[in-house]
Amino acid sequence: SISGGRRLMTFLSFSAALLYFETPDELLHLYTPESIKERDDYNGNMHIAPGDGRRLIAVPFARAAQPFLASMVNRTPSATIQTQREQQQREEHQRCQQVIDALKDGPRRALQALAQGLHPDDVAKMLDLKPSTISFYTTEIYQLCRNAWDIPPGQRQRIDYRFIQIKFADYFHDAYNIS
Repeated sequence: SISGGRRLMTFLSFSAALLYFETPDELLHLYTPESIKERDDYNGNMHIAPGDGRRLIAVPFARAAQPFLASMVNRTPSATIQTQREQQQREEHQRCQQVIDALKDGPRRALQALAQGLHPDDVAKMLDLKPSTISFYTTEIYQLCRNAWDIPPGQRQRIDYRFIQIKFADYFHDAYNIS
């Protein structure tokens, strides 16, 4: 037995509908006017009288998620978690690709070095560039990362060379081949 308030019951109904309803099935809402609710709550009335204003209303719901949700019904929790991880990895890869595609050669080489875990000063030495040039590159890289990961300025999540290492380390196949 499941009990709960109207919101919980609505959520459970929608969830069941998304999982099990076929295309011709409908979800209906029993509408009760506020005056009838107040009267029934006060009197403890549990019966519907004809003509008291209650009616069934068809509730539209998106069936777009139905195949995805139905596929999850017969899966183990670990398989579901694995699917979610794979989806997150694909999204991270797309974000990395978005940043890389927006960079020219110099900043891209700096990004690749930062992905190895190098400090910006070490990147400057490695690429034989001035620290101010690397600073210019990293400013551009960090802004592109903010956009790709949708991190607004001033948010607590810090974008720095450590962020680059975490997000891009797995992206580069041959991280030691910087040319």
